[in-house]
Amino acid sequence: MLFCTNKKKQAEALLQQVENMMKPDLIEVSIKRVPYVLNFNFDRITEEYAPTYQLAKYLLKLLLCVEFTREETQCLPNNIKYEMYRTITHDDYKERGCIEVLYIWMEFAVIDAKPFWYYLQYLSSDDVKKKTNAFRKLIEHCRSKQDVVNECHIETTLNIIGLILESEQHKSVAWNMYHFSATLVPRNNAAYWHLFRLLGNVVYSKYRRNEPLSPCS
Repeated sequence: MLFCTNKKKQAEALLQQVENMMKPDLIEVSIKRVPYVLNFNFDRITEEYAPTYQLAKYLLKLLLCVEFTREETQCLPNNIKYEMYRTITHDDYKERGCIEVLYIWMEFAVIDAKPFWYYLQYLSSDDVKKKTNAFRKLIEHCRSKQDVVNECHIETTLNIIGLILESEQHKSVAWNMYHFSATLVPRNNAAYWHLFRLLGNVVYSKYRRNEPLSPCS
């Protein structure tokens, strides 16, 4: 909310406070991803101690994904709102219709906590060094999740990286990032909207300048 109301200094200070509270042993959990929930090893919470003690121990370490409903759209950066419209094609709707209760989260904007935190750090700071550092942490986080794609919202993280690249005027690289996101998660992915939007911007800008569109455009 601080960022959305243009109170960047306060937002930056609060994000720094959160960073100081972060512990290295936090367990990132994206409970919206069905495979992760089904494959979670619940036995490990009862291996050493009484169930309640061990459960409490793990609960204190859980880092859940961030979720925004349609009623909360004023509380997040504009471009992340595309995540609420990730269901695009007929196949997407058909897939969701099979187990609607498990896919209702697709009506929301859902993003893993750390990427969202890094993105807010990037947006809130006017210092080039801090923005670069936030972007670097976002890239490193994405790389650390390349082997557990089904356990996190990797496509949303890649889309955010694309948004940053666009804001830095690296549109061709942003296009490749959105395309990579769609390749990893071909269904129910807001990356397609970003691809359509970016292509439309390029075509419209050339049309306004009366420039011929080359085949590679």
